[in-house]
Amino acid sequence: MQTENHHNAVADITLPPWRREEIISIAVDTLLAIKTGTDIKAHIRSEGIVLREYSAFGPENLKKLQEDFPKHHWKAGFFCQETDPQTGKICRIIVYNDSYNETIQLHIILHEYGHAVLRHTEQCILAEQEALCFAVVMMLLLKLDDAFSLRSMFHNNKILQSGGAMKHVSA
Repeated sequence: MQTENHHNAVADITLPPWRREEIISIAVDTLLAIKTGTDIKAHIRSEGIVLREYSAFGPENLKKLQEDFPKHHWKAGFFCQETDPQTGKICRIIVYNDSYNETIQLHIILHEYGHAVLRHTEQCILAEQEALCFAVVMMLLLKLDDAFSLRSMFHNNKILQSGGAMKHVSA
């Protein structure tokens, strides 16, 4: 989804096990934060991040964005966080290529959301690898949640670990 050189450079980076575990934990926490019946796009919007498809932009807007952002972003998508100079409010947006199928669009969105969740402040190969790890884990978790109600199992497990279920049994 990125340029070939970029993709090769990202593939050459290996995250240390402790960082992969951190990202997996963040992805699980993210899954658990999604309200039941809410899809991932709605959740991302609830976090104050605007989602925009490429086709939502007119040609003049796209030209301006292409001038402001490096060209290699434009094949798949990008995450942008800017401070509004007039209000001081942080504006966050994920722009993604909506010409791909739904699965690839979801991967792009989750990758860019990973940059936001992991609080990346600059573009670098390590940040790309971390965002890729987050996207892959989130896609797997979302698929497992659809198939096996994973969120319910996590919530039930947390109740058991905290002794909550035992309190109800003994009462």
